[in-house]
Amino acid sequence: MFTLSTFITHSTFLFPVKLQTTLNRIATHLGQWRQQTNIRTDTINEWSSECNSYTRGSVVKLSSNNQYYIAIQHLSNAANPQSKAHSILYRLFGDPTYFLTIQFLLCLILILFHVIWIIRGKYWEQILIGCCIIFYSSYPIFKIVRDRIIIDFVEEQEIFQTSTISKQKKSS
Repeated sequence: MFTLSTFITHSTFLFPVKLQTTLNRIATHLGQWRQQTNIRTDTINEWSSECNSYTRGSVVKLSSNNQYYIAIQHLSNAANPQSKAHSILYRLFGDPTYFLTIQFLLCLILILFHVIWIIRGKYWEQILIGCCIIFYSSYPIFKIVRDRIIIDFVEEQEIFQTSTISKQKKSS
């Protein structure tokens, strides 16, 4: 339990909002690929590390294993379709609130374990230590909720700015 508590506390400090938004932008740029089995042969591109951006629906063929992949992300797909690191990065940070939600759920599970440990405690030292650990775990929860509010605000501002820019382009 102490290891999980330390991991959650460190992860809240090691991944501030600015880093999470940067990782979200990186993951959005890298995009996501899905392996396909039945493909029309007229729409296939050969995968090239030099052509770093494929749009949604682009189908690429990897020459190393003759597998076909289709681009899922709507803006660009620059990741290597076989890269596990790119897929993990996209899974964790493709949605800006996913990582915070995982952290928050781990904090809640941890506090639940601590409450159970306090209830089952027989000695006053064990109960006191359990209460101190719950108090120690309350700051990461505060920080995670605060970061979630900030990320939601940043997303709203980005959506507002993109809609304003698109309206200005249409009126011009």
